Amino acid sequence: MGSRKHQFLTNVELCPLCDQAGHNVSSCPWIYSKFKWLSDAINEFENPTSSSSLAGCYGCGGLNHWVRECPWILLNCKRLGCNDVMKLSTSTKASSYGLKFLKCQNVQCGKFMWLKDAIDADEKVKEEERKKVVQNVKIIVEMNIDDFIRDFKGKTTL
Repeated sequence: MGSRKHQFLTNVELCPLCDQAGHNVSSCPWIYSKFKWLSDAINEFENPTSSSSLAGCYGCGGLNHWVRECPWILLNCKRLGCNDVMKLSTSTKASSYGLKFLKCQNVQCGKFMWLKDAIDADEKVKEEERKKVVQNVKIIVEMNIDDFIRDFKGKTTL
């Protein structure tokens, strides 16, 4: 698999494993580099120590990134024939005050989409892609037997 680039105002290189920016395959946070009990991994994922998860992205409200890494700030317009960028904005109209939306910067295109609808559509696409992927996974665990016994005793009850 080669690396892919998203075309925004600048090219951003993405990890070919998780399609996220800021790292490469060897440092991908979604790859286990050492053994970890599943309950510990879930706890770390659900209760991260990063302050971005506490305040969230003030662009889209997501909890797993800062606004400078927000995937919704500048997005390629997907309308056929339009090669411009959709920009994330906040409504100031009384009927929709404070709601986030995406609007194409090309005046001739003018595509508009509520951010909530865009996120829902993106999640549906990702879910469909997950259903299509068939993976054979082989996991090899290497650890000291004394460490395993100590951790195993701590995680089980009789």
